[in-house]
Amino acid sequence: MNNLRILLLYICFCLYSARGDSSSRDCVVTAEEGSFRIFQYSRDARQDGADYKWEMDIRGYRVVVATTAQPSQSQGFLALSEPSPTALPGWQDLYLYVTSVTRFMTYLQCSSLYKSNAYIQLYGYCRLVIFVRPTEPACDAPRFDQNRRVMEIPCHMYVYPQGICNFTYENEHGLAPTEGYEVKYSNVYSSTTGLYTTTCTLIVPFADITWNTNFTVGVSAAPDIKDHQDYAVNTTRTFHLSIVKPSEPKCDQPKVHGFDPFLEVSCESEVLPWGICEFNFTVGLSPLGPQGLEVTYEHTEANADELTTPSTTRCTAKVPLTSVPWNQPFAAQVKMAPGPSAANDSHLWVTGNWTAPFYKERPRIVSFMANQINAKFVSLAVDDNLQLACMAAGNPGVQLYLFKDGGQVLHTLNVPNSLLYVIDVVNCTHSAEYECRMVNETAGSLNVTVSVQLGQDQYQSLQPTCDPPVISDMDPYVNVTCRSSVTPFTKCHAVFQSKDGTTVPTSSRVFYTSVSRPGYYLTECLIQTNISELLPRINYQVQVEFSAAVKGCNATRRSELSRIFYFTYLR
Repeated sequence: MNNLRILLLYICFCLYSARGDSSSRDCVVTAEEGSFRIFQYSRDARQDGADYKWEMDIRGYRVVVATTAQPSQSQGFLALSEPSPTALPGWQDLYLYVTSVTRFMTYLQCSSLYKSNAYIQLYGYCRLVIFVRPTEPACDAPRFDQNRRVMEIPCHMYVYPQGICNFTYENEHGLAPTEGYEVKYSNVYSSTTGLYTTTCTLIVPFADITWNTNFTVGVSAAPDIKDHQDYAVNTTRTFHLSIVKPSEPKCDQPKVHGFDPFLEVSCESEVLPWGICEFNFTVGLSPLGPQGLEVTYEHTEANADELTTPSTTRCTAKVPLTSVPWNQPFAAQVKMAPGPSAANDSHLWVTGNWTAPFYKERPRIVSFMANQINAKFVSLAVDDNLQLACMAAGNPGVQLYLFKDGGQVLHTLNVPNSLLYVIDVVNCTHSAEYECRMVNETAGSLNVTVSVQLGQDQYQSLQPTCDPPVISDMDPYVNVTCRSSVTPFTKCHAVFQSKDGTTVPTSSRVFYTSVSRPGYYLTECLIQTNISELLPRINYQVQVEFSAAVKGCNATRRSELSRIFYFTYLR
């Protein structure tokens, strides 16, 4: 036993003194996985002479690893007890020898095996923090964030529990004070290995980045535990960031996107690490100042993880259209340099050619047509279609607006210098005055008006035909059947008159059968008049009339006389 005490350099002692109560003092044991450990508790055997047991939480399960009766109940554990040489007489020291601790051990408890005075006597309780030293960190090449404001250097390791990193950063000016640097962490647990993959990313401010010289990054990685610096693994890596002069910038033709009130000039170049731009503008032979100029950047890296290959930088300047005069050639030129840190080196600037000229032309409406007819008045029939097309000229294109009886019409197909409005099936509600307007902040307003109305009485008819009246002995009605082809709609009725021209009031009923044919309706009507409303042996004149109306437009009816014939009802 004395020889084992020599191993106290590896021992974490958690002492507990039980003096008739159930209080305890917890402890925390930190140990490296695979190491040998001795755990010791003391108890007052005079008050509690019961046997004892050692219990441990392994993988979330409570396991009895040793007892008085079975000192080596589980493989890798050994329990011993002996009188305490340091405590009062009657005290015992309880020892548990663990051959190899693992990260799956989380808690250790020593207690009486039997109840004493109706209580389970607890001698000691410890939380176990078992760690695995990290592998040597592997650091990737630097990369920049999307806004090109900081440099990121990620380093990876395998560790348990999660890892923690301390960085050093040294450039040509010496060690930088990294206390203010941000460090981002990512931890991913693997159920296969039982380890964490920890990624520590050092964020270096742009001001501390040096070009065309070496800089060294050092990282000290350790498990995130108490006194982690005692178990750290260190590594360093040296990088070199080069500057590559831009290729000759290539610029697109100046243009306006949609109804944007800006004129855009976009240029790109291959450069390392990325480019910055300066624009020059001319109108005619005079330079145009940069008032209100807005420049945006897009960077496309050939390899986002390695800053050794030139990237494509596209810079776009937006010039307010209000600063560009009418009908004068506008041109742009750009020069580019690599990164803000190199902007003061004049030999690194590369100037591109002037763009093709852009002419700002005053907009005007050139046509407003209905159904491809350039007319002030268009007459349509119900169920026709209507297509209104308004065209304008000018550069940049102007937005056109459509109004119906003074109110704006929405949901039109509208692109610069063009407007299209389509009605597939016309009804009477579409009869209105339509107006195409152009609104431009610099050119004022222009408009052209077209009136669109629906023809109310336009229809065609074929001569109606009628059969003579039919009277059946079994049917108390006079039946008159007529047929006609009228577009778009047909009605018919019969008028009975006596020989002297007096109209006989009748309550006839009409039955219709209508079939749609291309361009017209074929309608047959059966007019039934009750015989009881007619006098016998009177010669009646029957007049059948057809009428047609534009559906839904409250048009005036127009009647056509189909036929006059006579009959006498004989009782």
